Amino acid sequence: MNPFYIYLTFDIDQDFNPSSLDYYNRTAGKFDAFGEEFAKLIKVLDGKSFSVFVRSDHQINVLYGRYDYLFSHNPSLIKYIKESNGELNWHIHIYEQEGEEWVPVKDKNLAKCFRIDLAEVKKNPYINWKVVRIGECVMTQELMNEIAANGILIDSTALPGRARDDSEKHFDWQTTTNAPYHPSANDYRISASDKFQLIEAPMTTIKMQASYDKSPMVRYFNLSFKTEV
Repeated sequence: MNPFYIYLTFDIDQDFNPSSLDYYNRTAGKFDAFGEEFAKLIKVLDGKSFSVFVRSDHQINVLYGRYDYLFSHNPSLIKYIKESNGELNWHIHIYEQEGEEWVPVKDKNLAKCFRIDLAEVKKNPYINWKVVRIGECVMTQELMNEIAANGILIDSTALPGRARDDSEKHFDWQTTTNAPYHPSANDYRISASDKFQLIEAPMTTIKMQASYDKSPMVRYFNLSFKTEV
């Protein structure tokens, strides 16, 4: 077999709550798993390079009083990541408050919210804001244009072959393939002659069938999935 390279990434998201109707736990915004257990995982990698996309956005600032909360609250873990051949990149969830709940921002406001958060994130010297992943695979052409206009070198939001438009999520990467590319200025999902300089590094997707699926479907290749899946 020919050698191949793995771009191993971890998203530091809010702790999910499978036993709740709010599976994604957007409103609670707890990050208890980002601590000793995550450090154990890094140790297993034994010096192999990896990338950690750390949340830093408007919701974090509102809930915890500062954009860099996950850095300031976990200084020893942040230091351990850097010492273990890891990089600290930017993970942003673009949410807004509706009453007591946090919900995804409407498409027309995504670019504006991204621009506001980026200005704050740049103040954190420990985060590499030039490599970004938007939470929940959210993307629009206006948002991609904003990303490209602000010096981002790599975006890693794409979920090739998938699209959703329901009460939970809204995104469209149906025509994107499992290979890095320079996004088009007119269709972020593909490359074309009007391409941006930034690179879109998609999450790798494969067909799989979970116990609750009627048939195999495209999902991102998650090394933490249970073996029976």
